[in-house]
Amino acid sequence: MSDTADRRDHPRQPCDLPGPLERLRTTGEAVRHTVESALADLRIEGQIQAALDVLLPLTGLEVDVDSDHGVVYLRGEVESAWQKDQAERITRDLGLAEVRAIVNEVVVNPDLPPMPHP
Repeated sequence: MSDTADRRDHPRQPCDLPGPLERLRTTGEAVRHTVESALADLRIEGQIQAALDVLLPLTGLEVDVDSDHGVVYLRGEVESAWQKDQAERITRDLGLAEVRAIVNEVVVNPDLPPMPHP
């Protein structure tokens, strides 16, 4: 039997590459999800930091904001528990849908030098 006749009797099936193609699709989805999550965290950080920068200069409070998959971390050092609570209240009152939790790691240090008034 010739090679040509053999090919006609057994037509080629489409090449199924579920392993490599599935891995590529899964990897692409994972990368897309990671990028979307990182962009959402940057948006969250920017919105909260802007609100704190606008609303807290009057209190002399400086707080840094980080976000990791929608979990917001507030960090810094303030003179009073009231100031610490204000940072969290402002963050919560923004009502950002992407924020899953707020972790207030701001440290109260009553020995901080007073902030100069503008």
